[in-house]
Amino acid sequence: MDELKIRLKQDADDIQANTSPELRSRIDASLHAARGTKSVTGTPLVRPISLWWISSVTGLTAAILVILLMNWNPPAQQEAPDISARNEAPTHSVTLPEDWYAGDGFLLNVESADLTRSLEEELINLQSDLEKARENVERDVKFDF
Repeated sequence: MDELKIRLKQDADDIQANTSPELRSRIDASLHAARGTKSVTGTPLVRPISLWWISSVTGLTAAILVILLMNWNPPAQQEAPDISARNEAPTHSVTLPEDWYAGDGFLLNVESADLTRSLEEELINLQSDLEKARENVERDVKFDF
């Protein structure tokens, strides 16, 4: 380690970097310009109070104007006529032909549809897909880390 340190110091001493006066003046100008942008006292620049006052008044005026325009002509509340009280629901009696009856019962066989079976199967499929995705993510995370 000490030998490396000695070599590095010797190499650094052997380096001779010369800059032209033109380059040196450009570097000095850049440094001077960069130093000039920083405030000398370290305090942040303060905006004039008039800008704050004007922006506050403008915002307040805009809010008041919006409130006035919204309340100037409120929408008229129209009452919908209640048609259910005036008209009665039509009722029709249905008569079926005699040949539709088979003895004691009706000829049509009506059964309630089992709509929950397909939903239960879909839920099971979604749960298995979710479990596979979780396993894939866990495997990828273990692989990455």
